[in-house]
Amino acid sequence: MSECFPHFFCDTCSNVIHRDADKRIVWHEKSQQILDSIAITLPKCSCGGQFAPKCGPKCKHCNAEIPIVSNAVDYLHCPNMVVADGACAYSDRLEPYMVRIIESEEEQHNKSLKRTKNSWLSLLRRLF
Repeated sequence: MSECFPHFFCDTCSNVIHRDADKRIVWHEKSQQILDSIAITLPKCSCGGQFAPKCGPKCKHCNAEIPIVSNAVDYLHCPNMVVADGACAYSDRLEPYMVRIIESEEEQHNKSLKRTKNSWLSLLRRLF
């Protein structure tokens, strides 16, 4: 299981940040006060947006927010960091990296299995 908690998404794009310094703060406890103290230290995103506690990743096609963060305080301990296709992941100890999801040749020929926005939301809700 991943230990990418806490992590925060950009309010404009799907970029995400995970800092070990924040993990040390929330390791044993989570509260609104702790969330607020971390939130004021979150940097601006490379896209011009702002990393923020209540944001989720965005749909690559329509830019709608995928609502995986229903309670920002509880989400502080969520270890499952969703990194969307084309998004960058930032860290305080690793170089940033961009995720690129590619299809296999078999998947490219089988476009009948396209997922709708609702099916993706359903899948994400089951994961969290």
